[in-house]
Amino acid sequence: MTLLYKCNRILAGLIDLIVFYIPCQLLTYVVLPQGNQSNLLSQFLFCLLLTVCVLGYGQTPGKFFARLKVVSSNQSDDWLWVSARELSKIVYFLPFVGLFLAIVSLVLYVLKGRFIHELLSGKEVSVTGITDKNENHLDL
Repeated sequence: MTLLYKCNRILAGLIDLIVFYIPCQLLTYVVLPQGNQSNLLSQFLFCLLLTVCVLGYGQTPGKFFARLKVVSSNQSDDWLWVSARELSKIVYFLPFVGLFLAIVSLVLYVLKGRFIHELLSGKEVSVTGITDKNENHLDL
């Protein structure tokens, strides 16, 4: 697993946070009074949007731009497993334990190449669309 691949994975997560989480946070801030329910709702909406993207397109916007795709290690794209993978990311937002789990997940990713939510769901992320430079070149 190359450094470029690992950087792409982290970049994909940051893009997903910018594209989905910040708007969800702003929406719940405007609609609901600030509190734990508002934060929990924005985090749930974030995970739900990621689930819909993976179920519908096989990748989130961040994974699209990083040329990554979620694939099943057992070749099953069951909606229940995809939902479990994406909704398990909500543990990273828990007040005190979330930061610890996020750090453990990053360390596990550096050592083993998979995050906690991937180990729990049996899904993997693979690189798609990255080919040799000359393969996509048209000779004119």
